[in-house]
Amino acid sequence: MSEESKTFEENMERLEAIVRQLNTNQTSLAQSLELFEEGLSCVKSCDNQLKSFEKKYNELVEHEEE
Repeated sequence: MSEESKTFEENMERLEAIVRQLNTNQTSLAQSLELFEEGLSCVKSCDNQLKSFEKKYNELVEHEEE
């Protein structure tokens, strides 16, 4: 499942797991780089979802003010 198809919560949970794993210093440099890249993908997906939620919220608020 790609990060874009996961929910915001799923991406945050995966990101937290990646951070925990990286903090153990038990991964090779290559594995750490792969985890870092996956983490960046999760962050990007979360950012996109938050922007989408914010847009929807603003539309709802503007509609109510009319």
